Amino acid sequence: MVAELSDDKLGYLYIGGYNSEGLEDFFRSYYASRGKQGLIIDQRFNGGGITPDALIELLKRKPLYASMFRNGSDLPTPVNAMEAPKLLITNQWNGSAAETMALMFRLGKVGTIVGKPTFGAGIGPYGYNLGTIDGGRIAVPNRGAYDPAGNWGIENQGVKPHLDVAFSVEAWRGP
Repeated sequence: MVAELSDDKLGYLYIGGYNSEGLEDFFRSYYASRGKQGLIIDQRFNGGGITPDALIELLKRKPLYASMFRNGSDLPTPVNAMEAPKLLITNQWNGSAAETMALMFRLGKVGTIVGKPTFGAGIGPYGYNLGTIDGGRIAVPNRGAYDPAGNWGIENQGVKPHLDVAFSVEAWRGP
């Protein structure tokens, strides 16, 4: 729908989780969107996973130099840089690594965040999961997220978007 409504000028990628499948989806869609005039990253309903700091670095890449070939197109380096404007869509069901993605997106000035504030629980267990006698696991939070200035950037407040936009039932249904 994004391609159709933007006359194929914008790229779109949905990342449902910061796990191996979600990261594969991210890279597949990111590389398919190179050359577009803008990129929309949709992480609504993303519950988290692995902190996506490497994605922020990729999204912030800018060419430092380029190679000119006698035949063919120039090759900007570092490769895979996308200087086009970027937009991140969030909602209140973003938690954990999805919240750190939104926070890093904001702090890194990668682009604009649109949607609803994230859940507000960037806390989580780190290497501290207890096994139960029935084979289950109990994950006890033992960390919280703060920004370089020492401010709690997520806990109990979530990451606020630049533009607070509610999505109506009609918008979810589509045209």
